Amino acid sequence: MPVNWCEALGTVLSNDEVIDGKSERGGYPVVKKMMMQWVIDQPAFAEKLLEGLDEIVVGTIKLGELLKDETMTFPIQIPDGVTNETGVSEATVEIKFPDLTTRTFTVTDIRAINVPAGLKVEMITQALEVQIRGPKVLMKNMTEADIIITVDFENEPVGTATKKATITMSGDFLEAGAVGVYQVLAKVKPAGG
Repeated sequence: MPVNWCEALGTVLSNDEVIDGKSERGGYPVVKKMMMQWVIDQPAFAEKLLEGLDEIVVGTIKLGELLKDETMTFPIQIPDGVTNETGVSEATVEIKFPDLTTRTFTVTDIRAINVPAGLKVEMITQALEVQIRGPKVLMKNMTEADIIITVDFENEPVGTATKKATITMSGDFLEAGAVGVYQVLAKVKPAGG
């Protein structure tokens, strides 16, 4: 079987490593040369090759940002040099939340944590409209008091800052979670000022 042989490098090169008859590395001459090679019959090993393949990542779905059942389509990226034998070029994913519901709460308890020594935080954002998703049976009993909003001010300098708010649930509602990303506006100032 003919191969791409580079005498200067003393090795066989793949087609990708040959540019205009020269090696990609160093620019040395490459010639076609007959050599004995091992050939693997891929179809005979197809099942074996698929063993242990549990997933193929075609996209990212941020469940925390979905408000309802949704169908999403992702293109399947085929790497260069790989033949798409099936002709499948996209994957459609259906996301359903059968026993879940989403409710909106107005939460005013916004807590500053890890405030640097000698500084204090004044929350400019006084309330957040927070969407919480959880099991229907659980959500009917949830109130604003069960939702905890914390904002981390570690290493934050003096000034006005927009900070990410972390939404957590109290002990009885740990199966529920916030939908979306939330931010608050706050002013960091010297403790004496």
